[in-house]
Amino acid sequence: MTVREEDRTIEMPAIQAVFRAIGKSAMKGNRFAQKTLAELVTSVEAVDHESSVALFGTAVEYKLAWSQEIERCEKDGIEPPRPVPHPANIILDPASGKVRFEGPQTKEQREQLEACLARRDEAQEEVSYIAEKYRPSRSEKMRALYLDGWHWEQRMFDIINNAVPRRYKANLENRSYRDGASRSGHALVELAKDKRMRGEYLGESHSEEP
Repeated sequence: MTVREEDRTIEMPAIQAVFRAIGKSAMKGNRFAQKTLAELVTSVEAVDHESSVALFGTAVEYKLAWSQEIERCEKDGIEPPRPVPHPANIILDPASGKVRFEGPQTKEQREQLEACLARRDEAQEEVSYIAEKYRPSRSEKMRALYLDGWHWEQRMFDIINNAVPRRYKANLENRSYRDGASRSGHALVELAKDKRMRGEYLGESHSEEP
């Protein structure tokens, strides 16, 4: 639907145009428009509330059913199912009636997460291995090489760890605190600011600054 506003024409859905017209009339003091607008807003809020209540109830049932099934399988020594989303990733807030998902909601997302966690585990192994090599070394050249590798893998660990949902976070063992080492909780911010770093860690192409 085309709506004219001063010297401009705006395309918008018909229902939006109706709300817009009623809103303008209400602002000008039209009592009928004010009453109509109030009723419409109340109706929309009621529908939204009903939808939220229905979603919360469904989430509670889903979380409870799958949690019980997983617990039963673990108790019986059976490999538990892997529902998506996992019940542990469904966060319920009874006070507000809100439902939040902190984890994969599709199988594809789960596969991506598992690949990231596997790479993070590799980074941990590399950090621990290099740290063992670095500490007893007396060669300044080798220590510098070890430290570069240590810091590179540590940053990879931190980038992934900062990005995954809270339930999947881990603490890095053998963390380096020397100059140039990444800090837990800051790796993603640094990555976003540094184009060269994104090229190294994410494979993004970049051109030299003029």
